Amino acid sequence: MIVYLAKLKTRKEMEQTIPRDEWGWWHDVCPGETLILRDATEGDFKRVTMNENTSTDPTDYLCETCERPALVSRKAVEWLSIMVPVTHTGATVTRDNTMLTKAYAREVSEHEARERAKAEL
Repeated sequence: MIVYLAKLKTRKEMEQTIPRDEWGWWHDVCPGETLILRDATEGDFKRVTMNENTSTDPTDYLCETCERPALVSRKAVEWLSIMVPVTHTGATVTRDNTMLTKAYAREVSEHEARERAKAEL
């Protein structure tokens, strides 16, 4: 399984580039955030409710890596980077140590926020 570090567009960017009826939870909950995602599968579509008029093609989506994952439209992603599947200690990423990887993603987001704040000064 390939795991990605995905930076979502800001709410304003999403509203400019994604039709309103295609917005998902990610538009309200985490615009501009950096998430850890994987490719979506047919199985993911069997357990979620999709908005009308949205694609049901798994290649149009990414999926969270948690136990009850939700889909994220690729249209909402600003940039995507393949993560090396190891933690900061060099251990292989497993369900047990995914939180370490998520902590690293939070650090990346916080660093980006600090850099934006500096640039605005």
